[in-house]
Amino acid sequence: VLILPAPAVGADPRIRSAVDVFQIGPEKKTLLDLYVTSREAARAVASYPDVVLIDVRAPSDVQAVGIAIPVHRNVPYLVANDSVAEGRPAMAVNPKLVTHVDRVLRGKRLDRSATIVIMCIAGVHSARAADHLAERGFKNVYTVVDGFEGDRGPNGGRTVNGWRNHNLPWSLTARSDQMAFALPR
Repeated sequence: VLILPAPAVGADPRIRSAVDVFQIGPEKKTLLDLYVTSREAARAVASYPDVVLIDVRAPSDVQAVGIAIPVHRNVPYLVANDSVAEGRPAMAVNPKLVTHVDRVLRGKRLDRSATIVIMCIAGVHSARAADHLAERGFKNVYTVVDGFEGDRGPNGGRTVNGWRNHNLPWSLTARSDQMAFALPR
């Protein structure tokens, strides 16, 4: 008999996830304990128009490796701030993250109880972004545990899983309506 963990409080009953919460590493754990794989995220977004998909990678990552076609908005979780660390601009949580997510929800006539799926490169920053949103009153925030590019394989490349490696719909070029911040030229 296979015993699965009980769904997290606030979990969307339409979202079926095979992610074993007991196998999630601490770097990908979230306050809400809501997880999906990239395949499950693609299925949810395709099946339910009220499920919102947010990509929290840096715009430069989107420009370099592409974006999932159904992404509603790319809103980076981290942005450079005015300080410098190790010769590079230091990164801080994007102060406009909540504002941009709220704007996407309002545009779809949704509120903070809506189902939101957050994706990054491989599930670490999406987990932190999900926590950031949960701490600010968002009720139903999932993280894509394998992200857009996936986890690292034995050779160090991101070849194990992820949206792109599963050949889910993606493009090298983001649509202008997907970008919360302008891409550098």
